[in-house]
Amino acid sequence: MATNRQRTEKVTPVRRRRAIELATDVARRDVSALKAGRPVPRMVLANRDVLTLHNKLPGDLPTYYMNRLFTCHDCGKEEIWTAREQRWWFEVLHRSIRSVALRCSACRKARRGLVGVGANLLREQCARLRSLAERPPSPAALAEIKDALNSKWWGVRIAAIQTLGRWGGAEEVARLEAIVATGRAARKCWGRDWEVLAGRVADKALRRLFPDRSWKTRSLIFKALVGVS
Repeated sequence: MATNRQRTEKVTPVRRRRAIELATDVARRDVSALKAGRPVPRMVLANRDVLTLHNKLPGDLPTYYMNRLFTCHDCGKEEIWTAREQRWWFEVLHRSIRSVALRCSACRKARRGLVGVGANLLREQCARLRSLAERPPSPAALAEIKDALNSKWWGVRIAAIQTLGRWGGAEEVARLEAIVATGRAARKCWGRDWEVLAGRVADKALRRLFPDRSWKTRSLIFKALVGVS
């Protein structure tokens, strides 16, 4: 005589198959209703033509969107990713059809606020670095520029290079020439995009100091400034 566990193990696959068949049948009827123009709660018809243009695997594209329940990555709260939000995400923003919702609306707003604060701080730092060029370089200003040149943010480094160019003293010109030389050498190497960009920014700053002069002539002027024979 079979035990309850054995009966359960035998019946469970059958129930699962019937549930899948029922869900498929319901979805088929709902999609037919959507195509006929009748609204269906928690479902929106997908535009497969738009999805095909922006996804490499057209066979995996959905016929419809349905509300999905997900857990927020930051706060752990359960949130619903609505069908309309999915359609906007995939068909308006053209995101990958394999992407999923990660954060609830509250955490998304908080994250955008933090990003905005960080951007404002960087903007203020760059503005301060450029304002240093309005006065002769002091030891404190030179130290600040030196730290900015080692920043992980490219925008901060660029602002520091531009300030060196506006100061235009012998030491600043020497620093810019060294950056240009490094940038020229970096063009032959892979993965040194920053050095190439920094070299171009420094070269532009030097051209403002020495307009209408070639790189070789500019080097001669620099040697004369620092007293190199």
